[in-house]
Amino acid sequence: MNLSSSCSSDRIEYQSANIRDLSPDLVAKLDTWMATQFTKYTWQPSTAEMDVDFVLAWRGAEMIARSAVVTREALLEGRPVAIMGLAGVVVKDGYQGEGIGREMLKHSMSHVDTNPLDFCILLCERELESLYNKLGFRQIPGRNALFSQPDGRHYEYKPDKGITMVYEKNGARWPGGLLDLNGLPF
Repeated sequence: MNLSSSCSSDRIEYQSANIRDLSPDLVAKLDTWMATQFTKYTWQPSTAEMDVDFVLAWRGAEMIARSAVVTREALLEGRPVAIMGLAGVVVKDGYQGEGIGREMLKHSMSHVDTNPLDFCILLCERELESLYNKLGFRQIPGRNALFSQPDGRHYEYKPDKGITMVYEKNGARWPGGLLDLNGLPF
């Protein structure tokens, strides 16, 4: 694996890599792993045309966590806007509660902080709001995000289903309005 950085702690190795630096076979394995760990949504396969920075956690040869920072175009009130998205932050069952998710987020946020774009979007369950608040995200109120899934379903992310959060950089303020994530991944 050609990885851009790695570090180890507590027998867990954390690695970061851009999708363009990974073999198609490994990217397919990452997508398959994600689909088996997080079954709430249908996942679109990743492609080398996407700009995705993966953070992976390994215990030996076993991948136990994954997150991604996706850079892509979305639509805000129908107008194109380039944004980042913190996506697919998943820690495998049996490894939760060990601080692995917190470490994954630390590595993911380093990608967010070095990216020149002003906004990073995150979709999450309401009970995770305080965790992401500590990282500098804030909730976008009201009806605020929608996306289409590869199987043709349209999904509106509303406060009763989860929350949409934004991380603002460089003094920028999120302008508000309906955000169409323009498909997956997110």
